[in-house]
Amino acid sequence: MAKSTLQQLSCDGVSLIPRGPMTVGFPTADQISEAIGALSRENAINQAKQLAEEGVAVYPRDEGVLAAAGRLALVCDDTRRAAWLMEQLISIRRAAARFHQGNPNPVSPRQGGNGKPMPGFRQALAARAE
Repeated sequence: MAKSTLQQLSCDGVSLIPRGPMTVGFPTADQISEAIGALSRENAINQAKQLAEEGVAVYPRDEGVLAAAGRLALVCDDTRRAAWLMEQLISIRRAAARFHQGNPNPVSPRQGGNGKPMPGFRQALAARAE
C-alpha cells in the first residue's frame, strides 16, 4: 500500500508535532501550505494536488491551506475547484467579520486591555526620554 503524501512528508523530515502522550508525525497547516507551494514551484504538480486535497480534508477551515490549494487549482486550470476553495475562504472571513462586528468592546492591537490607546514606539521612547 502506498503512503499518502502527508505520511511521506512527515517521514522525509517535516518536523513532528506532539499530539497527546505520543508524538505523531503529522505536518501542521503552515507546513502543508508551504509544501504545496514548494512542490508546485518544483513542477511536482501531481504531488502538490494530492497534498492539497489531503490538506483541505484535514484542515478545512485553515486560510493558508485553502489559499495554497486555490492557487494550485488556478495553475492547473481547475476553475471549479478554485472557485469552491475561494468560497470557503470568503465564508471563513465573513464569519470572522461578523464576530468582530458583534463583539461590543473589541480591543484593537493598538489598545490595551482597558481600552485606552497604547503609545506608539516613538511616543514611548519620547516618554522615557523625559
